[in-house]
This record gives sequence, C-alpha cells and structure tokens, in this order.
Amino acid sequence: MIQSKSRRAGRSDASVGVNSPGQLQQKIEVLEREIALTRRFAYHDALTGLPNRALMLDRLEQSIAQARSKRKCVGVLLLNLDDFKRINDNLGLPLGNAILQQVATRLLGCLGGGDTACRYDGEQFVVLLPEIASAEDMEGVRQKIGLRVRTPHRLESRSVVLNVSIGSALFGQGAETGADLIGIADADRRRAKRASVAGGMPDTGRDFQRN
Repeated sequence: MIQSKSRRAGRSDASVGVNSPGQLQQKIEVLEREIALTRRFAYHDALTGLPNRALMLDRLEQSIAQARSKRKCVGVLLLNLDDFKRINDNLGLPLGNAILQQVATRLLGCLGGGDTACRYDGEQFVVLLPEIASAEDMEGVRQKIGLRVRTPHRLESRSVVLNVSIGSALFGQGAETGADLIGIADADRRRAKRASVAGGMPDTGRDFQRN
C-alpha cells in the first residue's frame, strides 16, 4: 500500500510539475504585455490616448536640457476649450468626451514627428514643440491648431463649434524651466482670451446646431 501511494504521488507531481519551455515563454509574454499596459495607463490619458501631464512634463524637461546644450529653441502651446462645462451640461458627458477625443485627433494631425500633444488637465491640452526654429514658426503652428480645433465638430445630429484660447511660450525668452514655460503660455492664453472678448468675438462655445 505504501509503495502504491508513493507511485501515485509521483505521477501526480509530474502532471503538475515545472512548465514546459513553451508554456513558460507564454507566461513571460503575458506578463510583459501586462507590464507594458500598466506603464501606458500610468503615462497616457485613458480617454484620448494622449500622453498625460506626467509624461509631457518629463519630455519637456528633457527637451529643455537638450536645448541648453545645443542652443536650440523649445516651444510650448497651451490650449483651453473655453466654457466646456457648458457643453457637457447641454449635450451630456458622452458627447463631451467624444469632442475631447476629436480634439486630440485634430491636434495630432497638426504636429510633426518629434512633437508631443498631451491632455494636461480636463479641457486643457499642451503641445510641446522641441525643435521649433523660431517664434514665427510657433505662431504658425498655433494658428493651424486654432483653425483645426474651431472647425465644427459633428456628433450624431449636432454640429458643435468650440471656443478656444491658445497661449504660447518659447524657451529662452523669459522662460528657463518647464514650469516657467507652462506659466507663461497660460498667461499668454489668458491675454488672448481677454482680447477676443474685448474684440466682440462670438461665444462659439455655446453654438450647438442640429444638422
């Protein structure tokens, strides 16, 4: 009896023993995918898929360090969807989220290969231009983004025009750190918004038209 039990135990151990090399490789691949997915969620916005604030700030500091050593320019654009809460209140959160996704797609379509667009905070986006040649070139990108984002967004039976304010900052022109660049770009955005209101521009953030 004892010998029989020992043989059965041996067979049982063999059946649940060490995995084959193929099974082990599969487990490693699954684990690697899970790690990559966790890292992506840590550094990317879940709704838009864009880099989040943490990843953008890290890239910004790296770009500034390179700019100092190579005497290059680094540009930052800060974009705000003004009165976006009103859009969520009128159209509902699902359509509001769909608009944010469309904005993200349009931003990416305006950028070069080395540029970064991120969802910075709620309805705010930041664009990092690490190899911009001049303030004039950065202004061209700002105008391009403004035009694309203000083009009507079509959602179901509605056409929504966004009210957008965009500010810019250039490394070396009064900005020496990433925080400086973001702060100066935000101050410039606020000035642009005040100027548009003073100039009598319509509050297009409230424009919800049915097709």
